[in-house]
Amino acid sequence: NASFKTVVSLIVAGELYLFKGKCEGTIIANPKGVNGFGYDPLFIPTGAINTFAEMSLSEKNIFSHRRKALKSMISFIIKNFPGKINS
Repeated sequence: NASFKTVVSLIVAGELYLFKGKCEGTIIANPKGVNGFGYDPLFIPTGAINTFAEMSLSEKNIFSHRRKALKSMISFIIKNFPGKINS
């Protein structure tokens, strides 16, 4: 088993906020797929049947640790700074 983690930081008025994202999964012995880079052909995220290298970008983003961290940060901004965001 393995996991990938991302931490995104946001500083507002000198205050530091950290937002974490995690993707858990399994490392396989034989690479599969041609998309992506690095560990993508060796990593199957929990809940998936394919490696990241076998997925489309939109499929991969469902499991993305980066997406999870950024989604958490966006929710924080919307909750704590209403009316301050331009759409």
